[in-house]
Amino acid sequence: MNAVKIKSYAKVNFTLDVVGEKDGYHLLDSFVANVDMYNLISVVKRKDKLVSGRMQGRGMERVPFEETNACKVAEAFVEKFSSCGA
Repeated sequence: MNAVKIKSYAKVNFTLDVVGEKDGYHLLDSFVANVDMYNLISVVKRKDKLVSGRMQGRGMERVPFEETNACKVAEAFVEKFSSCGA
């Protein structure tokens, strides 16, 4: 497989409370609702180990892709598993 597209659905947090900590992670208590909105994520296999991305939509030009969690996770995956880039 050389490419994949997935929908990453949104949710609305009506409440979000930090109620403790365990193993270095915050324990959360929240009330959420799913909404019929999503980001469409397309991943295309590369021959090298580089990770690149493009985001579209209002305000996205202010968010450098290299600073997003998506980029950081992809780079960590490539490094950890000696995978090709995307």
